[in-house]
Amino acid sequence: MRFSTLLLCLTLLLACDESPSERADAGDDGPDSAQNGKDTDADPSDEDDGATADQDAQDPDPSDAGMDASPEDDAEPPADANIEDGGTADDAAAADAAGDGSNTIDASGPVCTHCGACEQTVPITSTEHAPEPIQYTELPAGGKHTACWTTFGVHGSETPVARWVHNQEHGAVVFVYNCPDGCPDEVSELEALVPDRPFAIVAPFSPMTTRFGVASWGHRLVSDCFDLEAFVEFYERHANKAPESVLGPPPDGC
Repeated sequence: MRFSTLLLCLTLLLACDESPSERADAGDDGPDSAQNGKDTDADPSDEDDGATADQDAQDPDPSDAGMDASPEDDAEPPADANIEDGGTADDAAAADAAGDGSNTIDASGPVCTHCGACEQTVPITSTEHAPEPIQYTELPAGGKHTACWTTFGVHGSETPVARWVHNQEHGAVVFVYNCPDGCPDEVSELEALVPDRPFAIVAPFSPMTTRFGVASWGHRLVSDCFDLEAFVEFYERHANKAPESVLGPPPDGC
């Protein structure tokens, strides 16, 4: 009995000798362990962040995709792409090589011979009929004339001028010449034009100061050089371009 009491007192003595700090440390171990146990569990906010990351991966932001893509406008056009003026790049180069056409011959300009004589436009001052004779100081191209006209074609001798002026009013183109020393080759070439040109008249005209001339109603070309090509072009432009179009022969009594 005494031994048991002594053992109990010794045990109590040992318990009383334990320092307060050791008891506090012993008490802290439990909560720390519990807290450490809680650290092993996933943080709810971390779970939310993970869910957000997963959602971003599945549903990418359209604006991000647009920022990464290169704009179509930055792409270089193909070589045959249409350019602003409606043609291709090759067309533009060809146009540059061809120029702007400013040196193109104007077909509507006056007819000129190779020696520099050019067609003139003659104002019509009168269309009245007058009795013969009517004097002309230069190659007439319309104006006052007689009531009678002459036949179309070749005239080997001088014909009253006022009559073939009336033919001009009917659409005639008159080829004339004045060669004091003779010009038979040129005259033959003029006469050869007549069969295919019904509105043509070929005749000598001595009052003229130049060697050759061609005239219609309102137009005239006189030249010292013989240029058959220019004379034919004059005919093509002005034949049958007068106030009247008459190819018939003159009336009886003319």
